[in-house]
Amino acid sequence: MLPLNLLRLRFSKGQVRPRYIDAAEAEILPEVISIFRQSIGKKLGEVNALIEDLGGDPRLLRGLMHVLRNRLTLEDVNEAVLIKARLDAFREAAKFYPINAEKRDDVLGRVASRIGMSKQELDDAFLKIYDDEKRIIDFREPSPDELRREYNLSLMQTMLFKAIDIDIEVRMSGSQAKAFLRRAKLMGLMYIAESVVGGIRMRIDGPVSILKQTDRYGTRLAKLVPMLIGAEWKLLARVKIGEGTHIYEESSDEVDFPLSPPQEEVSFDSFLEADFYRRLSSICGQVEREPEALTAGGRIIIPDFSVGDAYIELVGYWSPQYIERKYEKLVKLNIPIIVLVNEKLATSTWKTLPHFVVTYRDRPRVTDIYKLIKPYCKKS
Repeated sequence: MLPLNLLRLRFSKGQVRPRYIDAAEAEILPEVISIFRQSIGKKLGEVNALIEDLGGDPRLLRGLMHVLRNRLTLEDVNEAVLIKARLDAFREAAKFYPINAEKRDDVLGRVASRIGMSKQELDDAFLKIYDDEKRIIDFREPSPDELRREYNLSLMQTMLFKAIDIDIEVRMSGSQAKAFLRRAKLMGLMYIAESVVGGIRMRIDGPVSILKQTDRYGTRLAKLVPMLIGAEWKLLARVKIGEGTHIYEESSDEVDFPLSPPQEEVSFDSFLEADFYRRLSSICGQVEREPEALTAGGRIIIPDFSVGDAYIELVGYWSPQYIERKYEKLVKLNIPIIVLVNEKLATSTWKTLPHFVVTYRDRPRVTDIYKLIKPYCKKS
């Protein structure tokens, strides 16, 4: 996705859409690619300056540079060593404050001698903490059409960063639907889903709707979008732009995405979940994250973990609407499940669930549920 300040929009009668690259703007793409093709050995900042000199919409040019940054290999710099050296230099400089050119040269000499570099090498290296000062080693060149499609995808991802909520219907096979829901769950997205003929329908809470971690949540939502590539889909979202709320409608018939999705590693939803998984695995052996989807009153729920045939769900605090929907699904779930609930929630209500409900304060503890899962543990 792009930084929010590079989002380009078109407004019309209460609706808004990303401003994708049109035919006239597409004419600049070969020239942009050519500049990067000839960039090997140059500093990234120098190449970016050449792109901006092309003229035209500066947000488009900077957006293209942002997309192409993922296709560059920059010179390798040991940033940890340089950061340590900078801190060392600041400490030395503090002894001579206020510092002049002669004292600065002396400080650089002292620090450089400690790490086996010359003063000039250290002075040059300090700047290379910033990407703009690093030289380009390699460039995986796209075609103009590939660049246009990648920019379109990034623009839509950024657009959804402003979403209040999103309704999406996707036509895909059962295995694809399972992978799609699995990714949504792994990303920690708040959603409800149901099966429809030929696919699934989902409502996802947008980044603007949650109480905290908006940037992190918005980034996770953006990572779900590439899974639409190759599928037939339509989307309707409410997005907040400035003080106003606008409708955003999109479909697979109206926007060109890359021909294949980028390969991305899926992370845990939170440190809490990752920590619990590690401790649970150390006691019970094989633990499956996000096992198969279960049906609860026509809705879909994917438990956080399973140990054999025992399912486990962690319930923390997001938005009241999310908690309410989670509760409603668990009430209708006919398969027994272990529910670990943050005690800050209305635990007296949660204890009425027809499941095994255990509360926790700071983090869920495996010892609190061990008697329940012991029969399913390989290390029992």
